[in-house]
Amino acid sequence: PFPINECLLQGETKELRLYEERFLELFDDAMDNYGGVVAMGLIAENGIIESAPLCEIEAYNRMEAFGIFVTIRVVSRVAITGLTKDNPYIKATCKEIFDEVPQKDTDVQLLTSIAGNIENMMVTISAMEHRLKGVVQSASGEKGQDNLDINDDDDDDDDDDDTTLLDRTGRFRRAYELAKETDAQGYISSTLSSNDDDDRSLQDLSAISWAAFETERLHEDDEEAGIVVREDGTVMASSDTLYRIQALASAGMMDRMKLALTCLHNKRVETTKALKEVGLKYEDDM
Repeated sequence: PFPINECLLQGETKELRLYEERFLELFDDAMDNYGGVVAMGLIAENGIIESAPLCEIEAYNRMEAFGIFVTIRVVSRVAITGLTKDNPYIKATCKEIFDEVPQKDTDVQLLTSIAGNIENMMVTISAMEHRLKGVVQSASGEKGQDNLDINDDDDDDDDDDDTTLLDRTGRFRRAYELAKETDAQGYISSTLSSNDDDDRSLQDLSAISWAAFETERLHEDDEEAGIVVREDGTVMASSDTLYRIQALASAGMMDRMKLALTCLHNKRVETTKALKEVGLKYEDDM
């Protein structure tokens, strides 16, 4: 089981070191009987969250006396329908969750419009964070201290060692590519292809709806810290985790897109507030 602040979404990875006997047994069970696929059980105060990321064991390395080093990647999501075993590790019956696919051209057009708004909002927030970055780094005196290491656990988003050097827009594009690359749902829709050269496929839209939540993740040490400003200018809030959990349980792209817009609007408000606190103002209205 994982704490909810470690929730992964489509395309994201996590590195684990398995050394307890029960988790070594779980690993062998997953590899021998489930094709290397495991669900990521998320633990909240009241028990296990009903929705869970479905992960594929992408790579592993057994090392004598150190255990097994494993990389898992989210390839889908499931609803947990019942627990069948809790010792020595948790097993459950699960049902894979598939997105509700829009069947009307108007719905696809609306999704496309929302996707454009998400991309514009991401660029705006990224520009705001660039301004905040200079002030925060100057105040800290030197790089590499305090909040700079919030996401430097060497266990998340390990697809690219340079990910931590990317701004929010860069991280969004990277997350979009990975979400699309790992999307194996397949989409059958009665909608007709539109006339626009800028039309996006349903797979493109789905990837955008996931990537919107994947530009940061709250570190467990700061889970109760409210709003945290990292040295790279990124504003993180305890609500980020809740938005991830809601996205995981979403019925389909439309719900997730609308949730993403709400999440990014709040992020813009938080970043605007952080700018004001250091005497800066962002003039561009969206």
